[in-house]
Amino acid sequence: MAYSRCPQCENTAFEVVENSPSKSRFKLLFVQCGKCGSVIGTMDFFNVGSMIETVESKIEKLERSLSTIDSINNSLNMINQNVDTLHRLMLSTISKKE
Repeated sequence: MAYSRCPQCENTAFEVVENSPSKSRFKLLFVQCGKCGSVIGTMDFFNVGSMIETVESKIEKLERSLSTIDSINNSLNMINQNVDTLHRLMLSTISKKE
C-alpha cells in the first residue's frame, strides 16, 4: 500500500490546522505535514454538506408548518360558512314567526 508523503521532507504524518489567511473573509483548514508544516492542501472550515442538510431540515419543517396552517385556515373557513348558514337560518326562522 502506498503512503502519502510530504513533498518537502518525505514525512507520512499529516495534520489539519485552522488558519485565517490575511485578506480572506473565511477561515480555512490547512492540511499540512506534521513534521515540517508544509501545506499540502486546504479544506473549507465549515462542513458545507452538513450546513445544507440543516437548511433542508429547516425548509421541510417550515413546509410542514405551512401545510398545518393551510389545514387550519380551511377548517376556519368551513366553520365560518357553517356559522353564516346557521345565522341565515335563524334570521329566516325569526322572520317567519313575525
